[in-house]
Amino acid sequence: MKTLFLDIDGPLSTNNFSGIDLNPECVKVLNEIIDRFNPNLVLSSDWRDHHDIDETNTIFAWNKVKKRISAFTPNLWGIDFHKSSQLEECRAKEILKFIEKNNINDFVVVDDLNLTPWLGDNFVLVNDFIRGIANEKIKEKLMNKFKE
Repeated sequence: MKTLFLDIDGPLSTNNFSGIDLNPECVKVLNEIIDRFNPNLVLSSDWRDHHDIDETNTIFAWNKVKKRISAFTPNLWGIDFHKSSQLEECRAKEILKFIEKNNINDFVVVDDLNLTPWLGDNFVLVNDFIRGIANEKIKEKLMNKFKE
């Protein structure tokens, strides 16, 4: 099963960080990915600290995302990681822990934190905070990461 690990603020929510309004153009791209690859959606975002899975899925439905989040990655902040300089490593290790526990082989991670050192080719960096994953270059990279 293909799995997409999603960060929200940056990749999908570009105008109002931590708000519930996702960028409609980003939702359109996410829905294209869902239609084409049908990935399992796992939330790796800090949103898991503010919304439970039902609230997150209500927000997704309200924003017309075609699929629901199935799980959250574990939160290792304050347990294994404590310094702001460790934020990227912490996020990557949370994802890797989830991958190992659930025997996931086919996955893509999208985030505005640079997780490349830990996730390599399975990672897409979102560095356009206005367009998020709707940025054509980012969308193309994301689509190309999934294997048909």
